[in-house]
Amino acid sequence: MWDEFQIRDLAIQYADAVLTRDGERLRSLWALDRGDAEAPYFDHRWPDRYLTRFSEFGISMLHVTTHWIGLVDEDQARGRVQCLVQFEFQGAFAEQTVLYEDDYVRTEEGWRFLRRGHRLWFGARRSEDPLTLPPANWPGGQLGHGDIAQHLHRLWSENGFPAG
Repeated sequence: MWDEFQIRDLAIQYADAVLTRDGERLRSLWALDRGDAEAPYFDHRWPDRYLTRFSEFGISMLHVTTHWIGLVDEDQARGRVQCLVQFEFQGAFAEQTVLYEDDYVRTEEGWRFLRRGHRLWFGARRSEDPLTLPPANWPGGQLGHGDIAQHLHRLWSENGFPAG
């Protein structure tokens, strides 16, 4: 059970590191000394490649839903993570549904991604762009936009990225 918890936590840590643009944490999730992967798979080189593209994106939220894990042996596992993605890209709001196909390996530091396959089911812009809604003025209002953008811009600055 501890192994499964650590492996499940990789997907959650990955999603939160993308949200907060925490490059150091994103890098820490990978086995660094293990082979290279070809597209559509990512490997230990992915975090640095992705970090150079952060400026193309606004807020990106990865909603991890279902996570199947199969232990291959005591030091290797594989899994599938279903993920709903909401993100700002090129000035518009978009959504994706993604299936990550992962290979995990136990290292001295614990379980890490060996490679991560990004299988896109679809990506689309939303017909009503929620980024153009008026302020919700939460908690007084339920509909509209809130203050998460300002909050995340502060976090991004703390992680060394421009605030937006």
